[in-house]
Amino acid sequence: MNDGLLESVFAVRSADDRNSQFGTAYVVRHDGARSYLITCAHVVRAVGGEGHVLVGSHPATVVTSGDSDGADDLAVLATDRLAGPALPLAFDAERGRMVTVAGFRAVSLARRLLGAVRADATLGSSMVLDSRGGRTAAWQLVSGDASIGEGFSGSPVIDVVTGEVIATAAYQQTENRVIAVAADALRSLWPDGLANVTAARSVFRGIEFVYIPGSRFVMGTPELRAAELARLEDREAFLAEAPPHDVELTGYYISRFPVTNRQYADFTGATNHRVPYRDDYWSRPYCWHPGERVYPDGKADFPVVLVSWNDALAFCGWLGGRLPTEAEWEKAASGREPHTWPWGDAWDAQRCNTVEGGRGTCLPVGHAPGGDSPYGVSDMSGNVWEWCSSLFDPYPYRANDGREQVSVPGHRVIRGGAWGNSRWTARCAARERAPADDFGFSMGFRVALSRSVLGHAG
Repeated sequence: MNDGLLESVFAVRSADDRNSQFGTAYVVRHDGARSYLITCAHVVRAVGGEGHVLVGSHPATVVTSGDSDGADDLAVLATDRLAGPALPLAFDAERGRMVTVAGFRAVSLARRLLGAVRADATLGSSMVLDSRGGRTAAWQLVSGDASIGEGFSGSPVIDVVTGEVIATAAYQQTENRVIAVAADALRSLWPDGLANVTAARSVFRGIEFVYIPGSRFVMGTPELRAAELARLEDREAFLAEAPPHDVELTGYYISRFPVTNRQYADFTGATNHRVPYRDDYWSRPYCWHPGERVYPDGKADFPVVLVSWNDALAFCGWLGGRLPTEAEWEKAASGREPHTWPWGDAWDAQRCNTVEGGRGTCLPVGHAPGGDSPYGVSDMSGNVWEWCSSLFDPYPYRANDGREQVSVPGHRVIRGGAWGNSRWTARCAARERAPADDFGFSMGFRVALSRSVLGHAG
């Protein structure tokens, strides 16, 4: 749990000294000279409405607001840049999850002196509430700590394991029961701004990782659709996407981008591992110099290619990570619910690098930020194929059926498609196979980390 949590919460109070009402807001985004925070709509109303809102000592404007008497009792505030770090949001929650709540309470009878505190709680019964933006999920927040009172309206409800905000404390139901509105309610309230709120990220040995929370998700493609796509592309591997099935995953980290030439050079320099090289026409633009053992000029931030599954496995072991399973790869690309491409179901050639875009070559990592997945993972559609740890076995996917044994021979799964492939190959659910010793000019990889590697238990 982040010890700096209280640096990200701020008291919301009135600019009118005669008004002693207050609540809490938490930072979710910094943008240039501005910071954006979440609070409750009824807190904004209580302190006097727009034009009277202070965040700490800073005047704040109301970017958008829900119904202060309804289920979407949330508001987005903007103010001058604040020092507190932005808190990551997550959209998966389950009953019984242990959480911590950070908010403000009065420490003087005049209610002008406020103190920030934390309180432990548990997600209790779930409920579905009707709001102007649609149906909103909420939770009973159960706590034995009486300090969760009125000043906690707008407080972040944070998973103690992942450090992610999964809900916002809205109003007090009883002395030790508070209603918490799920973070998902922000999707309809603030869709444009929410797209720029990053997921939980960490840097490990110079590589940026995104946390993917544990949950059940739907993997695969319906049989009729898979057969239709196989005929359309004359690609037999599409048939292997069926049937769709539920897979339960624990939380893990995955690298935000594929491994780059610059990052791979640290590995080859430390281990004397072979450098990526293949003497053929198509591979030459991406080949490293075999004698000098350096990557091509100007391609430091391009994904490393010409690496086999065995090469990728060696890099991951050296780093302290592993290759993602194909289930982990698909969830990181699609999210908890199936999406055709990482950004959604509507095709857009500008959000990825496939043959439809006409670029005809590999591009640097991060070339299409509009194509990020729901978790903020980049470049999962097109550009380069990515090795997974899994054997190319039939569905349903079962991690314990032998397909994740690294010592077993057979074809391994590659995912994501490449710049010379079509949009159908770059779908989240599309899977292909290659021999473990293959090292083509469009084959790269990214790294996964178990949660324990970055210090999170459970």
